[in-house]
Amino acid sequence: MRSKALKVLPLVVLLGFAVAGAVLVAGSGSGPYTVRVNLLNAERLVAGNNVDMGGVPVGHVSSVQLAPDTGAAGAIVTIQLDSRYAPLRQGTRAVIRPNGVVGENFLELDPAASGPAIPSGGSIPLQDTQVPVTLDQVTDILNASTRQELKTLIQQGNKALAGRSGDVNHVLSKLPSISSDLAATTGSLDQQTQQLNELDAEFSRVAAMIAGEHKALQGDVSNGASVLSTLASNQAALQQELSHANSSLGQANNALAGRQQDVRKLLQELPVFLQVLQAFESHATTSASILNPCMSNVLTTLSELASAGNYKQAAGSTDGAGYMLRINPQVVGPESGSFSPHAACSGG
Repeated sequence: MRSKALKVLPLVVLLGFAVAGAVLVAGSGSGPYTVRVNLLNAERLVAGNNVDMGGVPVGHVSSVQLAPDTGAAGAIVTIQLDSRYAPLRQGTRAVIRPNGVVGENFLELDPAASGPAIPSGGSIPLQDTQVPVTLDQVTDILNASTRQELKTLIQQGNKALAGRSGDVNHVLSKLPSISSDLAATTGSLDQQTQQLNELDAEFSRVAAMIAGEHKALQGDVSNGASVLSTLASNQAALQQELSHANSSLGQANNALAGRQQDVRKLLQELPVFLQVLQAFESHATTSASILNPCMSNVLTTLSELASAGNYKQAAGSTDGAGYMLRINPQVVGPESGSFSPHAACSGG
């Protein structure tokens, strides 16, 4: 019985090796695991460049070729990955990265955590890829003179910063604190957005009012210009008037010197004097209303008085005291009749 078991054991071991070999052959499939990556352009990728995942090389670029004109992609890059990193899943992103300033580019994969697997020979679509913008592409959009000026700026900057790496590092070390201060400032401004919006609306309202009053403002400015022009043309006269005013004020100041108490008393008595004037105005108004109808008679009488004052008699017509006689008395007849004066005026 024991010898029979010993004969069966080698058969079991051989069977195990056969099964493992079959699994390895089945796992290897018909070839290595490859994926086609659709890119806008290959950007200095060539066959043999590395394919990295998380900073670890996981494969290489096997070929680079132009994409068909029917699609949006410009190039198709075929990559081959080690079997332990296969398969990739849909949603995996592929980005071309530069290896230093002058080094060759490599393709970096950002694998998706879940999703259907991408079979060998499958592809990563264009929307899941990214091609970096290089300095050459930036300078290509500039004209020759601008590129020359940029080159000069870089060269002069290199000379200006030569030997001052410590200062540059000091400035760079301060950038985080400056950025923090700016963040606090912008945060405060963000909190004041409502007030700033209200202020902006008020400025807009004032601007609209000014625009609506444009013609009126234009007229005011024109009138102001006319006034200034008149003042300029009469500058000499104004200067003379100001000189006289200054002289008069000086004389008034000298006249009032030492009499401040009298001036103060006069100012205190002005209200009483104003009341007297108001009463006089009231009575004068009544008298004027009475005299107004007789004004023409008063004027006639004054005219006759003036004419009588100019009357002269012939030489020798004087009284006993030697004064000139102004009337010629003549008795016409016996006195008769009566005299009744009245105050009626021709005016009413």
